[in-house]
Amino acid sequence: MPFTDPVTPRSPIEVAGRVNVAATSLEARFADGRRATIQLSSSGFYLYEVPGAQVKSAHIDGFDLIAYDAAGTSVATATAPPTDFRDPEAVDRQMPIFVSTISTHEDFTKVLGIEGSVNVDGARRLELRYPDGTTVRIPIRSDGTYHYDLPVDRVDDLASTPGELIAYDVHGDALARTPVASVAYWHAGG
Repeated sequence: MPFTDPVTPRSPIEVAGRVNVAATSLEARFADGRRATIQLSSSGFYLYEVPGAQVKSAHIDGFDLIAYDAAGTSVATATAPPTDFRDPEAVDRQMPIFVSTISTHEDFTKVLGIEGSVNVDGARRLELRYPDGTTVRIPIRSDGTYHYDLPVDRVDDLASTPGELIAYDVHGDALARTPVASVAYWHAGG
């Protein structure tokens, strides 16, 4: 969606995708009731830029995409949500342990590394527990951030079963836990 940084209520919005049902037309419907026709390719793909007059409304309220069949019956809908204007780093800092996985566009089942921040007070140690119970200690930098590259023989371990990151205090008591798994695992509804 928005491609400018920082995102403002005037930032352009584009959406693209594919309608995966038999549809002959697609439209955008905005909160004020206005509608706009979206060109739909013969294979169901579309690319749409929200018109300038609707950009602010689309940012604030989101908008719906509605696909129709040849008879004009709605056959599918999707919602482009409102824009979240919060600072993403501030949101990340609200999580006791923020984790981001590193993979490539070629295979989302592999986790090449993990990085993020430990934001819970008193955390002195971070461990990654693999699904098989093996643990590895991950250093926490003075600013609370961490980065860990998984060994080559472990990049498939989080593909279909999550592991866990655990933050401990100086006494070895667990302060926070969060699951960690591949992008493919989460996209499959894990």
